[in-house]
Amino acid sequence: MSIRQFGLGGNYAVNSGPTWVQVAVRNPGDTALSLRLKVSELNLDFGAVPVAESPAFMLRLGAGEERMVDASLNMLPGGPQHTVIYAEVTGPDGLILGRSGRVLGPADQDRVIAVLCSTPEGCKAVRERILVSGTPEEQAARSESARIAQLLDPPPVAWAYGRASLVVIATPVSRLSSEQRDALELYMLDGGSLVLVEDQLADPLRSAQLLPAYRSRVPEGTVFPAGSGHFVHIASASTSAFLNYLFPPRASGQNGEQSKSKTRSVRTLTQRGEATSEGAWLMKRTGIAFRFPSFLSLVLWIAGYLVCAGLLSFVVLRRLGRPEWGWVTIPSFAILFSLILYVFSVRTHPSNFGISEVVLYRMTDLSALSQVSASVRISSPTRSVITLRMPGEVSLWAPQAFPGMFEASTLLPRSDWAPDDIAVGESWAMRFPLRRWSFRDLAFTAKHRFPGTVHRDAQGLLHNDTGVAFDSAILAKEGDVFLLGRLPPGAIVDLSKVARLDYRSETGRGVAGLPYPGPPFAHDRYVSAEGVPESRSNLFREEYEALAFKPISSLEFVRGWPDQGSLTFSETKAVFFGLGGAPSLGPELPSKSRSRNTAALVVVTFGEWP
Repeated sequence: MSIRQFGLGGNYAVNSGPTWVQVAVRNPGDTALSLRLKVSELNLDFGAVPVAESPAFMLRLGAGEERMVDASLNMLPGGPQHTVIYAEVTGPDGLILGRSGRVLGPADQDRVIAVLCSTPEGCKAVRERILVSGTPEEQAARSESARIAQLLDPPPVAWAYGRASLVVIATPVSRLSSEQRDALELYMLDGGSLVLVEDQLADPLRSAQLLPAYRSRVPEGTVFPAGSGHFVHIASASTSAFLNYLFPPRASGQNGEQSKSKTRSVRTLTQRGEATSEGAWLMKRTGIAFRFPSFLSLVLWIAGYLVCAGLLSFVVLRRLGRPEWGWVTIPSFAILFSLILYVFSVRTHPSNFGISEVVLYRMTDLSALSQVSASVRISSPTRSVITLRMPGEVSLWAPQAFPGMFEASTLLPRSDWAPDDIAVGESWAMRFPLRRWSFRDLAFTAKHRFPGTVHRDAQGLLHNDTGVAFDSAILAKEGDVFLLGRLPPGAIVDLSKVARLDYRSETGRGVAGLPYPGPPFAHDRYVSAEGVPESRSNLFREEYEALAFKPISSLEFVRGWPDQGSLTFSETKAVFFGLGGAPSLGPELPSKSRSRNTAALVVVTFGEWP
């Protein structure tokens, strides 16, 4: 076995998401073997104990078979030259069959530009074009502001590109597998920037497999918003447009007084869309929640007990001439009251295990490939150890922090699940404890390709080609929110004939401090010096509190947006929200009786709106 690749060309960061570790595992024997692979980050300053670990990968390899495993590590600060990436393979009997390690230097926080190229010579040519062209001052500025990561064999998983601020594709498309092409597109949807160098893609027939709709729709050199990221294709790396995109020239300064006058009442800021805000809102509105008595209800119950106990013991018994019975009635009434309060408090608590699943699909109108963000909430009515199973193709999105984490030379407490309690093969298997009437949220990512997407044709008609029957759908753009209602698969909608709401009247609740989700794409927002009138803020708060008694609505996903549509849709021109109908990831609790509820949301962004 061996560690083939680490990070993006060796570049990694600490405490900022998963780092890619690709390990090659080979069975040299002449019989099939069941193997267990674990990848760890070791801190040499503290006895080489693990400070972070990947899940255990359960592999079944045939005779002479070799397999590549993509493991993720949430790197933690280990100090310069004191961190080792260590991979170990054990057999069914627990004996170590192979091991590999790599010593790391300190993490580099420079901007990383990942360059996908087919040969070292090709990588060198693009690198020189980026760093050597231009004046000496420009060359020095580029060298100081960016680090080039040359990737001959790019990662096949989207999360591995998280360290890159942008990715330059300058390699023949025939060298990219379908998994690698999907990973690049998903990286873009999640906020990354893709730059395609057309003259390096080689065979035109093969190159059509890479983002064909984007390349045919978007003019060369034009920056196009795609999801939370950007897409641009350049004819050649030798053009000025290539360097201008990688290193934008500084804009000329504005007149100071003009700039001040524009910001006295309104300050405009660019804000990146959050991929998980809609999912968190869905879980808040539809997920399992344990409702305990409020402080006010407890005060009222106690006041009621004091009144009843006082009347019984000091009024009724005195009139009966038996005040001494108070020695029996007071404790008896207290016990009875406690039992009644207990039954009242637990009447809404579930009696079996529960699974609440929220799945968010994010895509564009030009591609059927979607980025999947899922949150799974497991609840327990009793104190128990839970085993959760998930399909093996999904990725666990959670810090792998285990014993050995050090902060100020102090050992941090062990996490709620042990390293040996997470394993992935054909499916994920996770074991973790839960207290009575408690729950645990787990986050996963995956990809899903629908039969088609939601798009608008040349006549202005909206098509639902996703194959999903949406229970509730809306489309928002600058100035308008269209109520699409129930939207079956294959539906074609004439937007001029559906109900239309004023965008400004349906948005703006976020400025009142209410936790509505923001736009799921990069946008501008404003901060008003005058603030929100108190009467309007109170109205928004009453509207928010009333949601607890209403079913979820698609309109809730635009409530917290800036009420100036020109700011919200500064890049993305429209967005579609479809509730319900999308597939589940299929979480299971083996051997546990459980209730289940699933909520799904499909978000489609439009980079242009004719």
